[in-house]
Amino acid sequence: MLNKSTLPPKELQVRSNRIGNIVVKPKLLLIGIPFTAPHSLIHSIEAMVSITWAKLLNRAAEMKHILDAKRGIGVQLPSHDKYQYMAAYEVHELSVPEGMVSMIIPSQSYFVFNYKGSFHRRWVQDSYQYVLDYLLQQGFSFERDKAILEIYEDINAPDSMDRTISIHLPIS
Repeated sequence: MLNKSTLPPKELQVRSNRIGNIVVKPKLLLIGIPFTAPHSLIHSIEAMVSITWAKLLNRAAEMKHILDAKRGIGVQLPSHDKYQYMAAYEVHELSVPEGMVSMIIPSQSYFVFNYKGSFHRRWVQDSYQYVLDYLLQQGFSFERDKAILEIYEDINAPDSMDRTISIHLPIS
């Protein structure tokens, strides 16, 4: 079990002195594999996320319209009573293989920051909270009813302290 003393320092979680940037992303077409779990299984969620990514990577050849096969997008869907996540690829056409789902994310303003370090769901979640606290202090509103995006530029890269995830928090 991770505790506060095992978390990486904040400078490892945020890539530069600047916390992040505001961007407007155009509409995204995604195809992927979702999973849902009750929040009571919080200790198992990291393993479930890894299993979901492995399933998607194993089935990538079934998808005909992937824009960039190295670039994966994790989607945390808003929910108060359960954890909802989808491991996905961005596509230019929604031709959905059996057992997968499609999702359209409308154009949205995001606060984007980079998490750098080993991928541990708890560490990533703590980074989210750190940046959310900063955004609220700066007067931004976090759009809790919108999806959070995690963009992995090289989804096949092994887990390491050098791995960077671009996290997109929906704001208004």
